Amino acid sequence: ERRIALIRPLLRGKNIQLSWHDPSCSRIEAALARGDRKLGEVIYEVWRSGGKLEQERFDKDRWFSAFDKAGLDVAHYANADIPHDAPLAWDFVNLGVTRKFLAREDEKADRAESTPDCRFGACSGCGIGCRVVESGERIAESAERIFAPGASGDEFLGRSVAGSGVLFTFRKSGELKWLGHLDLMRVFERAIRISGIDVVYTQGFNPRVKMSIASALPLGATADNELITIHIADPVDVNDVTKRLNNCLPEGLRLTSARVLSAHEKGPVTVASEFVVEVKLPDGAALGELRSAVERMLGRTEILWERESGGKRKTIDLRRGVEKIGVESSGEAAAALRVVVKHLEFTVKAAEVVELLREDIPGLEIVSIHREKLRSAE
Repeated sequence: ERRIALIRPLLRGKNIQLSWHDPSCSRIEAALARGDRKLGEVIYEVWRSGGKLEQERFDKDRWFSAFDKAGLDVAHYANADIPHDAPLAWDFVNLGVTRKFLAREDEKADRAESTPDCRFGACSGCGIGCRVVESGERIAESAERIFAPGASGDEFLGRSVAGSGVLFTFRKSGELKWLGHLDLMRVFERAIRISGIDVVYTQGFNPRVKMSIASALPLGATADNELITIHIADPVDVNDVTKRLNNCLPEGLRLTSARVLSAHEKGPVTVASEFVVEVKLPDGAALGELRSAVERMLGRTEILWERESGGKRKTIDLRRGVEKIGVESSGEAAAALRVVVKHLEFTVKAAEVVELLREDIPGLEIVSIHREKLRSAE
């Protein structure tokens, strides 16, 4: 930490970007990588004390405290020199090469000596069980050459010309609500590869499947009528394509309809989203209070709202992005907010609407968020 503090002021400039790893995090990672089964108690204690998603919410005090409670020393695991003949927790794992060879390689590394590639020289005695070769025999030249035919660049990129856009409606439900937008795109790409459907690719150095989702769904939300356009090579049989893709998609993700876009259609342009937000009212609050809070919110001409993204703050007019809000009863101490938001240069999140209503009704909780439909421009 002291070294980082000394280096940071010296490397300031718009053309220099300095990144580093948290030293405390590195110590814990080193201890876990070199540890044995005793560290199970440490990991359990971290979890028991509230440790979750440690990559994003690493708490060094929680980890060091867990080591202390287990009676273990972090430095012993992270920094101690391990003799070559010491028993290791992972000795039972067969790495193929012998431990003697690895010890010899470690000693050579200390002397800055390299080991020749055995494909082009003598055997280095790693213990992997290769055929013993004569001194000086060049395996790379004597081995049978195997060639795999590959598609030429012209042949691959040529597929990106002839094709039609197919607009699919899909449903996202269950645990897949925790799948983010980029991961969702990857799921569709994998399903396309597995299904063997001939699709259109983008031009350029890194060709990708030509497809787009009309509007990114907020993380944690389910939906019934999401839209995705996938460009498929002609001729297109939408029923066959839909069936093959559905067979390759995970549970919770289903294509429900499809149609081929005409030559002049570019896909839907989304102008609004309709959400149903299930909320739980705090003790003592009535449905009428929620309706009154919504009326006060919609009666305002401007609602300035600050967002933070990538370390930068941006102010938006939340009221301008909300078209309407309806309130419906959804059982005892529960309600459903039917929120319609406009797609402008920004899009209001359903969770932001609830957060604003908490100013009038503290303790208002979100139970679920479901996008019923997207409204597209005619």
